[in-house]
Amino acid sequence: MGALVCNKIFGEKQGWNSLFPIEIILSAIGGLSVIFIYAAHMTYSYFSEFGNAPVLFYLPALIIIVAVGFFSGLELPLLIKIGNSFSEQNKITNRTLGFDYMGSLAGAVLFPLFLLPRFELLTIGFLTALLNLFIALAILFYFIQGSEKIAPKLTSTALLLTLITGLFYVKDLHQYFLKKYYYYIEASENLSTLLKPMKNFPKVERFTSPYQKIDIVHSPPYKDPYTTLLIEAYTTRHKNNPNYPRDYYLFLNGEYQFSVDFEDIYHEYFVHIPLILNNKMPQKILVLGGGDGLINRELLKYSQIKSITHVELDEKMIEVAKTHPVLSYINKGSLEDPRVKIKIADAYQYIKNTDEKFDAIYIDFPSPVDYDLSKLFSREFYHFVRRSLNKNGFAVIDSPGSEMDLIDYNHDQPMDPDSDWKIYFNTLKAAGFNTIIPFASNLDFDNPEVYKIFVEAASTNPKIELGKLESEIREYVLDVQKGFIMIKPGDGKINEIYKDPEVPLYVLNEKRFPLAFASVNVFLQETIDEKKVNSIMRPTFPSISFWDIRLPY
Repeated sequence: MGALVCNKIFGEKQGWNSLFPIEIILSAIGGLSVIFIYAAHMTYSYFSEFGNAPVLFYLPALIIIVAVGFFSGLELPLLIKIGNSFSEQNKITNRTLGFDYMGSLAGAVLFPLFLLPRFELLTIGFLTALLNLFIALAILFYFIQGSEKIAPKLTSTALLLTLITGLFYVKDLHQYFLKKYYYYIEASENLSTLLKPMKNFPKVERFTSPYQKIDIVHSPPYKDPYTTLLIEAYTTRHKNNPNYPRDYYLFLNGEYQFSVDFEDIYHEYFVHIPLILNNKMPQKILVLGGGDGLINRELLKYSQIKSITHVELDEKMIEVAKTHPVLSYINKGSLEDPRVKIKIADAYQYIKNTDEKFDAIYIDFPSPVDYDLSKLFSREFYHFVRRSLNKNGFAVIDSPGSEMDLIDYNHDQPMDPDSDWKIYFNTLKAAGFNTIIPFASNLDFDNPEVYKIFVEAASTNPKIELGKLESEIREYVLDVQKGFIMIKPGDGKINEIYKDPEVPLYVLNEKRFPLAFASVNVFLQETIDEKKVNSIMRPTFPSISFWDIRLPY
């Protein structure tokens, strides 16, 4: 659009005096664009409960994108016009386009491979804007006449000071927006808290690797007494260890991974239920993903397990899990256990190329929100998993989103025809797995410990209303619910009766074991629906709406 209207805007005055303000505008928009987009997301989070709230994010973001494109489009015709005034050759347009394409290539390569793994987006924005500004300054001092320099000099100086100040305070700015993202509920109490710096909130710890941003968030103690007491009622961990860390969260690229308060629910169901179902303890295990070391922690409780090969793409994640005081405490140093052999490798390439066979394979990947992650949930990937299992071996996968399709406590909701569970089932069936057992980390609604704790607490805390207890229990149980799938190549026998693993467990017990399979409307059929199969060649993941805007919790 910018290139099309360039002549109408500048007419015959297409020279250095026209190019200079374009460069200044591009520097200003580019340098501040990340701040604008972060601020737009911050505003969206405040109004996120309203139906049209996504407009508050997308409109400013698209305006910025269009503005950068528009003013970049004005650049090229001006450069060609200026080049023609300096050269009588007809090839100046080709050269200008050639340099423009080479610059695009350089930017496209440098951004993901060099800049993003080393710097935050705010820093990259300021650095790129400064580079653009230096070009504008070169134009000002070499090609614009002295009598016309006063206003441009003032503008350039103001912008230069703004960008340098931004770079100087970039860590504080970044921490400000990180807190607004992760503490958005507290920041959304009213309009004043929306903009106010959250200095009384814990700093967000960020670790950067070539693959992802690893964030450890320590939220303030729960203001909600219901959730605090429910945690005490459903796990015995804090009773056994009162000093166990609380209120820590792990995020990868802004995506929620786990809370220290609830992770025992997730990992106990994930690890121990397949072992109970299998009725035979595996000795050689492969773990794919799970760089936090928590799957290993649960597996290492069994002396019968002789070796664990742990494949993790991100070496930084392993380093953080080993050295961070909270992560290393909760994983009990499992990544440094002599039975664990860590391999830093891409899980897809490893499982594709390995000749080893395993008794069990545990697969713990982030949600398939993009193509790179969706291939880890593909028919091709699971084909290699099946090939790597010993006879009568099993695999178990974390299946994000499937719990929403498998569990229906009202028994009145038909399964969505486009459900994630149908994608998982058809993909696994197409990969050659005959035994497919879905389960979820379901807790019991009728927990006597809950009522005992709440009656005692209500006698001293007037904020606790026992009349709200039933709805609070339901909300908590559904909130901590996650889906999993155990798979076997053959039709091997499955143990359907709870057997005490004889290792320390804080959540899973004989009462809760059958609740893991309290599924309704489960889709199981012999034929394969190819349209539902997730393949590298034709991905059906991610199954998220284009308009979905991420919030951390």
